[in-house]
Amino acid sequence: MKLLLPALPIMLGLIFIGFGAKFYFSMESLKKNAFKTVNKVINVTTNKSKTVDLVYSPVILFTTETGEQIKYFAQRYRNENYTIGENINILYNKENTQQAFLDDKTGMFGGVYFLFAVGIFCILLGVYLFIKNKT
Repeated sequence: MKLLLPALPIMLGLIFIGFGAKFYFSMESLKKNAFKTVNKVINVTTNKSKTVDLVYSPVILFTTETGEQIKYFAQRYRNENYTIGENINILYNKENTQQAFLDDKTGMFGGVYFLFAVGIFCILLGVYLFIKNKT
């Protein structure tokens, strides 16, 4: 029983890191095969947040290499407002043009960072519990 308590957070942490690694490699593959385009913000949506009054997300109209125009509603929110007409880099999947991402580290990899952080926290918690129970 003494070893089971520290083992649970360590196993949970390894699971989070495993999902993070899987997500990371799928995003890297998408990034490698994606097309990059620079387009302008055409609108800005707002949402209420639990921590601040409003957060902003850009709506971007981009043109694929085949000439198809796609309106992309970014699922990325920030506290500072985007400016209509502001240039933003977009990566999109050639086979599925609806699969697009803002070309920045947090736009594509924010979920990966979160999974790794939770996994590391769980592992450290398990190690702490293991050391605490050993003494």
